[in-house]
Amino acid sequence: ALYATHCAFCHGADGAGDGPDAARFYWAPANLKRGAFKFRSTRASQMPTDADLKRILKRGLPGTAMVAQDHLKDAEVEDILAHVKTLSPKWKEGPGSPIKLERPDLAKLTPQGADMYAKAGCAQCHGGSGRGGGPSASQLTQDGRPAKPADLSKRPFKGGDDPEEIY
Repeated sequence: ALYATHCAFCHGADGAGDGPDAARFYWAPANLKRGAFKFRSTRASQMPTDADLKRILKRGLPGTAMVAQDHLKDAEVEDILAHVKTLSPKWKEGPGSPIKLERPDLAKLTPQGADMYAKAGCAQCHGGSGRGGGPSASQLTQDGRPAKPADLSKRPFKGGDDPEEIY
């Protein structure tokens, strides 16, 4: 019932990202049936932790239609997350383990990051200045809908601004 009240209008009754309000948004709501989560502290091949999901639910994703649900009580959040975990068979794997990171020395890593940005072809989508206007930007899609690359010059980032959250 909590999922139906707070989530289904965007994510759909079965979590496919096709709720009645989904078409109104530039970015499609996450298809929870796929079990693919962008903002997590675990490796790309692993499911997020409960703490990752709670952070997204309570804080939202700035710049998207995923608004903060900080009015929900902890028990309500737990109930919603329990239901979300029934929507994809990937949850049978269980959550992954958070990647342990040391606080980076940004002054040392900035030149390496610039080199990696160039080698990985990030500018194709994000553009040379990181503002989201690269030559491939207009061709991006997600779940069959247009997708816009992030403007890396604007804050807050969707997943958070701490170096660990960005990583």
